[in-house]
Amino acid sequence: MGKTHVDSLVRFKLFKDFVGEFDPGSGRTLAVRLMHASRAKLFSSLLQKMTQLVGRVMAYQGYDG
Repeated sequence: MGKTHVDSLVRFKLFKDFVGEFDPGSGRTLAVRLMHASRAKLFSSLLQKMTQLVGRVMAYQGYDG
């Protein structure tokens, strides 16, 4: 192996150790994606409930929009 190839392997190893798992199909990456998706779904659900609540309060107060 040439010096530049070894340097590239060393840099990749350092990058991988610094960033963590590099495989996009790894379990760790999948867990992060699922967590993000579940948070987005939770946020969407909360936003919908808050919108419904505000609509009810405005209707109760006689706001005609």
